[in-house]
Amino acid sequence: MPKHIHDRIITRIKVLSNLRTDEHMSAQDGKMRIAIPEEQLDIRVSILPVTGGEKAVLRLLSSKSREYSLASLGMAPEDLVKLERAYAQTYGMILSTGPTGSGKTTSIYAILKVLNTREKNITTIEDPLVLSTLHTNDAATAIPRLSDMGVEPFLVASTVRVIVAQRLLRKICESCKTPLEFTYEDLLKHFSAEVIQKFFPSGKKIITYHGAGCKLCHSTGYKGRLGVFEVLEVSQEIRKLIAAKSDAEIINQKAISEGMRSMLEDALIKVQKGQTTIEEVIRVTKAESL
Repeated sequence: MPKHIHDRIITRIKVLSNLRTDEHMSAQDGKMRIAIPEEQLDIRVSILPVTGGEKAVLRLLSSKSREYSLASLGMAPEDLVKLERAYAQTYGMILSTGPTGSGKTTSIYAILKVLNTREKNITTIEDPLVLSTLHTNDAATAIPRLSDMGVEPFLVASTVRVIVAQRLLRKICESCKTPLEFTYEDLLKHFSAEVIQKFFPSGKKIITYHGAGCKLCHSTGYKGRLGVFEVLEVSQEIRKLIAAKSDAEIINQKAISEGMRSMLEDALIKVQKGQTTIEEVIRVTKAESL
């Protein structure tokens, strides 16, 4: 793209996004909607001042993401039950956590689709929707993060019902899916012996799957994505820990003792089912598991 048309393109993006065209020194956020033959495409726009001009970041949000259910996104039945208990109540808060691009908006729309009946009046704040989400590494870390933002612990304890942390994994292409063998020593480089024994107890040779690469997946071995989730239900005991200002690790261990499945565990179950690869699990969850 020729540099001399950069400023004109930025100005046009601002116009389409209803942003100020005379503001060049502050960050601006907006959105636009474009009709394409297949669907209506929502585009989130961030304009940032940088050295030598302005930078535009555009995120494409497919309206098809609103058609998914939580089950089709990859949420386990036991986690679905926790979430259903939370959104069936007439009060309280569900927190969705994860980095940009981890599928939070899609998950929230999946919940809204269930709640959207004639008897309910739903209002959303979507400029952008992730104003209501937190960027944390796991579910428990969202609690001290709220305290850092100035929210009193007793308010968190009394209002938060469920915290959902999530990431996205690439799915193995079904057209070129083939077995792949790992040794115990290979996995020990990335996972603890306890984790390996729990999910791959068969012995020295461990059989998983990967995509060999084909035309359908453009030789990547992957086609589509699915979510990995960590759903922390705020029980009475966890509520007491929050009110007592306990740190995230203590809350996390209590949630695990009450049956919470970590994102790493959820991801490895999807490896067992042949839905994704060990490499994907390492790429997405390694920072949280080490």
